Amino acid sequence: MITTGTARAIRALASLALIATFLFGGIGGANAADEEPGPPRDRQLPVRVFVAMRILDVAQVQETLGQMNARVELSYRWNDPRLAFDRIKAGVTRQDFFDAAAKQQFQKIWTPAMAIENLVGSPREDQIGLSISANGDILLVRTIGADFRLATDMSTFPFDRQRLMVQVVSTQYSLHDVILVHTEEDDMLSGITRTPLTPLWALKRLDFIGSNYVAWNGDSYSRMTIVLVADRKWAIYLSRLFLPFLLIVSISLFVLWSDEYNPASNGPQIFSGMLALVALIFTFEAEFPGSMSADTPIATMVSSGFVYLIATLAAYVGLMNPSASWAEKHPHLFAEVRTVIRWALPLLAAIFWTSMVATAAV
Repeated sequence: MITTGTARAIRALASLALIATFLFGGIGGANAADEEPGPPRDRQLPVRVFVAMRILDVAQVQETLGQMNARVELSYRWNDPRLAFDRIKAGVTRQDFFDAAAKQQFQKIWTPAMAIENLVGSPREDQIGLSISANGDILLVRTIGADFRLATDMSTFPFDRQRLMVQVVSTQYSLHDVILVHTEEDDMLSGITRTPLTPLWALKRLDFIGSNYVAWNGDSYSRMTIVLVADRKWAIYLSRLFLPFLLIVSISLFVLWSDEYNPASNGPQIFSGMLALVALIFTFEAEFPGSMSADTPIATMVSSGFVYLIATLAAYVGLMNPSASWAEKHPHLFAEVRTVIRWALPLLAAIFWTSMVATAAV
């Protein structure tokens, strides 16, 4: 027989059990509701995420910093059957969300957590659009203006071709869950705008290269590298790089072809030319960073310009002095030597510089 005290104790324990169930059950339910949905498990994994990109603008390429200032449009496509809906009941075949509305929608659906691996700092412009079709196809479009980290090769500047890259990865899902691909259908969403605001570069084509990498936790992740092949518009640099150099080294012609042998006046002209080359080096490097600090054709030309001017001075003083004893003994030989120096020295230098520029241009 249950006494009154025992009954009261049982009722108190039952009440505590109900309260605990309510509290802990409520907390667990809230966590389950707030938990981010994972990849669709009712289909074969990994989820194929199709990647496309359009180049809208390349404002600047900073070779020495290894950065590109560009504006691009990235597109990602995948399918999630959980988001399929009845187009007849909904009255639409596609639901579109833009910017703030798209960001709110992100909180409700699963996304492959795409990120740009070589992004420098925060984007100056970042807009997104989200489209969900009735069959569960999802299109995410991100328009971003930012700086991108890259590696450049200036060994043939200003005739160089650069491979400017944008690398996208899934930051949360390994190859078991997500794989990045690019197909012919994605080519329709990719390309280069017809009128890019890129005054110093000729944008040629886009290449999509898929690869895998091993992360810190030992898992393999998918990476898509989008390569923009761009040629520098070298004709713009002719008057700003090569013409000043040619004007400086042309001082040698006035010295070599002078009828009067006067080292006191002609010698300082050569030294003035070498000082002008030094000033030209600083000017080139300030206006075109990396043009002189790297092994570029224009840097080689300026360096050889010093050698040419020194050779001109040595030949002028040592071999073109009509008062030298050998010149007075052999006047005809002296005349031949002087003629050869006047023609051969500038011609050999011109051939060397032309072949070097032609090799770099090709």
